[in-house]
Amino acid sequence: MSKSTKTVLGAIAASVIMVAGLNMAFAKPPEGGKQNQAVAAERTEKMLQKLQTELEFSDEQIAQAQAVLEKNRAEMEQLREQLKALHEKMRADMSEIMTDEQLEKFEMLKEDKKAKKAAKKEKDGEGKRGGRNSF
Repeated sequence: MSKSTKTVLGAIAASVIMVAGLNMAFAKPPEGGKQNQAVAAERTEKMLQKLQTELEFSDEQIAQAQAVLEKNRAEMEQLREQLKALHEKMRADMSEIMTDEQLEKFEMLKEDKKAKKAAKKEKDGEGKRGGRNSF
């Protein structure tokens, strides 16, 4: 394999890992410490399997990809927490400008959305993700 081909493949792999990291950063983590770690480990393993099968990563590349993911895991968790705080602030700010009737309707819409999401999750199978985190 030529040097330029390796460079291009390396750039593609880095892009895939970066996009995967961003997707994981914005995915809502499950509640609970040990369960959260187990889910993260499972997600990482699935991603590494896809890199190996779909992009034909070597064992060395898999080890490097795993190191990159582990190195960035803490920063991604911090970003998740920042996003969660920002989302809560946005909701509080929006609540301040709503009338009581609008706020009540908003809460009902939230509950409906939550119920639909739960029904879809049950229908699709718990833990199954769509294309969002396929890598």
